[in-house]
Amino acid sequence: MYAAGMDHRTDNYLFMCVRLYIVTQLRKAREGGHLPCPDTYSLVMISDFDQTLQPGTYSAYRSGHGFDVGRRLVTRIPCAHPSDIVLLDAVDDFSKRKPTFAFENLAVMSAHGDLDCSPASQMSGGDYDGDRMIAISFPPLVGSVRTLKRELTTGETDPLKGMYSATQLQDVVNECEQQRLPVSIAIEGALKKTCLRMIGDADMVAKFNVMWTYLADRDISLGRKFSHATLALVHYQELALDAAKTGWCMAPDVFQVYKNQVACRRPHWCPSKGPSDTALASKSALGQLFNLEDPAAWAETTLAKFGPETVVAGNSLMNIADSFAAKLPQEEICFIVGFGNPPTRSIMTTQKHLSMRLLQSGHTRKQKTS
Repeated sequence: MYAAGMDHRTDNYLFMCVRLYIVTQLRKAREGGHLPCPDTYSLVMISDFDQTLQPGTYSAYRSGHGFDVGRRLVTRIPCAHPSDIVLLDAVDDFSKRKPTFAFENLAVMSAHGDLDCSPASQMSGGDYDGDRMIAISFPPLVGSVRTLKRELTTGETDPLKGMYSATQLQDVVNECEQQRLPVSIAIEGALKKTCLRMIGDADMVAKFNVMWTYLADRDISLGRKFSHATLALVHYQELALDAAKTGWCMAPDVFQVYKNQVACRRPHWCPSKGPSDTALASKSALGQLFNLEDPAAWAETTLAKFGPETVVAGNSLMNIADSFAAKLPQEEICFIVGFGNPPTRSIMTTQKHLSMRLLQSGHTRKQKTS
């Protein structure tokens, strides 16, 4: 449009396009909420099949950079809570491989026998089927992170509830043989029950994530460390995330009791659930982003001085519509005015009215009847 000689200061249509683009980009920046972090890279994870890497280490050889060496914060998306971030040491293990070789642009994660679980599984239940890790070496961030292991004090009750429930295929077959029932029908019924439970497990993950978000935002807003309830809830998130693999579940009534025990007010940036739903004034980054002025309102006031003074005077499409209407016979004018869903039967005979109608509807060609 600019190349064709149009100017947003004199043409209203071009000005609206520019304003819409600015509003769209502002909303994307706010809704995404991504803050760039320096000294960061992302690679696909694979397991250390030779088991040469020690626990707490990984190896990454990047093109044009070489081996990454030093203490790193490692996580993956989705990163729902602090325990999805692990502190690892990047090492150069080239000389230990027989024959010597390197996995280029891949993150080789330790698979040492002394590990309780894989590093990938600690990061929001990741694995090695193409999951990507994010490594951060930015010193202010790496230096401020400490690894804490939750230990129950003397006399404290473990807050974890729930139970493990799984159906063994052999048990289904044995029960069918005892009752002399078709095995295929029993297996199909067991699969249906398992699928229904998996749907409930997915819903449970979302519920725990929302609860943790509320608690964590409250702790940040009040200017203190994560409370015991917030840290304990992390274990429920991990159990719910792996429920499909382990068979862990929590009865609805037990979940409701636990939810009532740790419930807190929602942060003000979360949607309200009703007139009686009071919110906590959040001081977190999400709360500060929410408090910013709406992009559309900002554009309306800030960009107005850069556009044309009036809508009609600065609309280049009006001349096009007038020129098109002047070339049409009277009968075709009546038809286009009545075009729509449902069709209108009003007849406009003046070129001015037709030009406005064409401008609003976007019709720029002659319509033909069937």
